[in-house]
Amino acid sequence: MDSNGKKPIDLNAFAYRIIKQACLSQDYYVGFSKALYYAKICMNADNIIIFKNDGIDGEYEHKYNQALMSGNSEPITELLNSNASGEDNLGIFTSIINTDDGEQTVIFVPITIRDSKYVIAITGRDREFTVDEKVLTTFAEAMQIVMDKVKTVNDLIRDSEFDKLTQLRNRNSYETDTSQIISTNGMVLGLFDLFRLKTINDNYSHDKGDEYIVGAAKILSKFFPEYVITKDENGRKQKVATGTRLYRTGGDEFILITPDSLESVEIRAHQAVEELRQLNLGIPEEIGLNLGIVRSESNESVKQLTIRADELLKEDKSATYKRLGIDRRQAK
Repeated sequence: MDSNGKKPIDLNAFAYRIIKQACLSQDYYVGFSKALYYAKICMNADNIIIFKNDGIDGEYEHKYNQALMSGNSEPITELLNSNASGEDNLGIFTSIINTDDGEQTVIFVPITIRDSKYVIAITGRDREFTVDEKVLTTFAEAMQIVMDKVKTVNDLIRDSEFDKLTQLRNRNSYETDTSQIISTNGMVLGLFDLFRLKTINDNYSHDKGDEYIVGAAKILSKFFPEYVITKDENGRKQKVATGTRLYRTGGDEFILITPDSLESVEIRAHQAVEELRQLNLGIPEEIGLNLGIVRSESNESVKQLTIRADELLKEDKSATYKRLGIDRRQAK
């Protein structure tokens, strides 16, 4: 027994069980949760929260702000500054925060996972909450192993679902998502093609073409976000899904699926086109997007919607070529 009458934690067994529960589970998220629950019980903690140290939202931001307002903000400020400057993480530190339930102790444990910095916040119910530093160090080392494995899995999942150049969802994600749609009634589908991408690739460089693609993706994402940040009734920031999905399905092709109204989508799409035309690529040629946007009225299949949208896309392309007085074959 230690001075507080508690049985000392076997550090090797502690680390082994955390790693085993997290890494050997078929479902990494379930295993990860079990590992944190086990650690929480062993350390007699009230809660364990992990957040990435590069801007925090939701409950994490709330906890961070609580600590920041507690009068012991210097270590946290230093931690963020060290993250920005690329310096090594600070060590473990403790802060007393005030909550609706009274004072609470938060032990901050900074860790690094493959150049990404995280903070583990271990909370106790009162000022007297403490955890032996050897236990905290062992826990941090075990979590680095666990989170590296989970991060590896997440990276593999992301690579299979997201386009590396634009960070938008890719064709594989599009096909998976559309195969699971039960009803398209009221759904809006939009096809977007980059104007003159082939010309830019051939006449300037593929790097210039990539700059064009990335610029278009950012602008489309701005007008058709997958999530928006709002505040709940307590003023805490929260990320809310819009139901909108944007995909890059080919070299110059993007597809939008959204529950928003056709009128709203058309307005924003044309705003995106105008903003893209102002993108400074340092070339004299006009750039932009051609559009084909349709709304399902009678629960059409995704294939039927795509065919209708493609017809409108072709009409928009023809109108663009005619307006500019150029040969269609020169503006692929």
